[in-house]
Amino acid sequence: AVVSTQSTGLKRHHEFIPSEIVARCVPHVVKHGFRVQGSFILLWEKSAALNPQQTWLNTTKTLINPKLTEDDLWANPLQLFQIPDHISNSSVGVKILLHILKGYLSLCRARLAESDPPQAIKTDPPQANKSKEHEENKALYITLQNSAIVQLLLDITSSPKTQDSGPTAIESNHCYENSALVYNFLHDFFINNDGLSKLVCWQTFKLDQIEGVVNGVPSLHVACKFTTNMLQQASLQKQLFAVCLLSHLAVQYPIQQTLQACNEMLQWAISQTSQLSTLWTVLSLKSLVRISKAFPPLADPITRLLVNQKKMLSKYNPSSIKQKLKIHSGDSSFGNPQQMIDASFQEITTDILVRMKGS
Repeated sequence: AVVSTQSTGLKRHHEFIPSEIVARCVPHVVKHGFRVQGSFILLWEKSAALNPQQTWLNTTKTLINPKLTEDDLWANPLQLFQIPDHISNSSVGVKILLHILKGYLSLCRARLAESDPPQAIKTDPPQANKSKEHEENKALYITLQNSAIVQLLLDITSSPKTQDSGPTAIESNHCYENSALVYNFLHDFFINNDGLSKLVCWQTFKLDQIEGVVNGVPSLHVACKFTTNMLQQASLQKQLFAVCLLSHLAVQYPIQQTLQACNEMLQWAISQTSQLSTLWTVLSLKSLVRISKAFPPLADPITRLLVNQKKMLSKYNPSSIKQKLKIHSGDSSFGNPQQMIDASFQEITTDILVRMKGS
């Protein structure tokens, strides 16, 4: 009855609708009530404002598991991400998920604070070490929980999985709206949790998610301070992530700090002479071209890097190099590396010529 009610009716009668009924309507509104979704989310938020914990619990039990208790969700808010895909792919579902997540995280933090030792124990010398260890364990738990939440939220920003050639226009629109909701949440999340953005970047996430995160989460601009440190790691995955992240930061924030970070990255790349550095260069061609366009003065060191690495390629077995590139890129149809370097070189020089003509 609630789902079929007109928009004005929802607003008029929302105060008389129990939270249990509102919660049960969520999956039906997501699936069938496209025209009333905007009004329904206002109804749900009003119910959550009047009776927050009951609305959160009833909604979670409806969407995930009717046997869940408040203690379960207080102890582990990550259980909220067990909601069905069709719910997390809708803007109504994501808004409700983020609302409930924020609420249970606050309750979880409050419960952790209640577990703190009394002040008398903290100041008692024999118990001081135990108190310190307790604080460290609590901080570690919160940090790991926060990083897991970020990774799970980033999965929501990925395009919905379809068996056809790609998502429909409606699905793409929902994905865009969901991404905006998640990015706004992450922006505040990073600000309120110092060091979290650095930890998430060091853990890395999908390369195709980087552009959206950089553009949608302004608080991630600090990443240019530590991307060059990631290049010192032996992991090729972290090195590729670092240059891709830095390239999108260069486009979004073409400022002195980003320019300096890009320059340090190039100095590191030019100094490398191993086969791993050649793989890194070929797999980072798109990022290097992106940096060159964002900072034209860096076009010269980038082209020198490409020339040097093309020479290095001739020293290695072509089939062996190509096989490794396929493995690291995850692309079985990976092209000829030398031709790819030539194409990137051409794109950089063409961009320079266009800028010269324009000036």
